[in-house]
Amino acid sequence: SEISCCREPVLFNFEEAGLGWIIAPTGFYTSECAGSCHAHNGVRTSSGMTIEHSCRPNNRKPLSVLYITKSLNIRLGLLPGIVVMDCSC
Repeated sequence: SEISCCREPVLFNFEEAGLGWIIAPTGFYTSECAGSCHAHNGVRTSSGMTIEHSCRPNNRKPLSVLYITKSLNIRLGLLPGIVVMDCSC
């Protein structure tokens, strides 16, 4: 049977993603949304097409990071909506 829509944990590494200018944290746990939304009926358009629901982030939160600017200053910043908290169809 298919797995219903849920969060799958993912370790994101800034340097591996080409974002080495972020110095802390070096990585963080977030999630990908995966699974089936078959329990939810699709939406039928006026042309008769059915648009299926997809498993997607429902709630996200920001992540605080320390980063180096182009002028080599260290700053504290916030990456908005990067940590997936839950998923829904």
